[in-house]
Order: sequence, then structure tokens, then C-alpha cells
Amino acid sequence: MRLNDMKALRVTFVSTLAPMAMAMSALAGEENPGSPDKCTSVVSEQLKVLGVNMASLKNPQWLTDNFNHRGVNTVSGYRFYGEPPTCTNGEIAVEMNALCGISDVYTTGECRIKGAPHYWF
Repeated sequence: MRLNDMKALRVTFVSTLAPMAMAMSALAGEENPGSPDKCTSVVSEQLKVLGVNMASLKNPQWLTDNFNHRGVNTVSGYRFYGEPPTCTNGEIAVEMNALCGISDVYTTGECRIKGAPHYWF
């Protein structure tokens, strides 16, 4: 195979990878998914397992993790943070994928909850 033929093959291959990557990221996430609090029931159940009542959390915050590729904004996941009344300096965090599947639960700062790992950051 000649060098020019190899370059043409490489360009064709690379140009097909980008749409495939975008399609795969769309499968993993959602475009225009709406509000991240759609995961409220999942987070509430997880917190209940740890003995934390979601309604008692101070300063609850929902965040959306986005992946923007060439103008297509795809949600890759969500994060929830809240300060349990038993914690004076720290919070509990719940990280999820775009379908509200929980990927991590942990505490930060001086907050400790039995059954949840603690991260220093």
C-alpha cells in the first residue's frame, strides 16, 4: 500500500470515529435531560440506608456533569451534596451516572457517617 493510500485510509477511519464516539456518549448520557433532581428518590433511598433523612439536610445542592463535544451537550452524570444535621463542617455527597445509578457515596470535611467512606477533599 502506498503512503498516500494509507493517509486516505487514516482520514476515513478517523472521520468515522468521531460520530461513533458521539453516539456512544449519547448512549451513556442524555441530551437535554431536564433537572438533575429527577434522581431525588434514588438519593433519598441511599441516604435512608445510611440513617440520614434527606429532608433534614442543610444546603442541599444538585449538580449536573456535562460532556460537550462539538456543540452537543450530553449529560454524563449528577452529583448531590448536603450537610447532615450531625455534621458541623462537611457534607455527604452522592455521585450518579446519567440514569441515576449511584457510582459513589462519601463524606467530606469533618463529617462522618457510619457506612460511608470519608474523603479529605
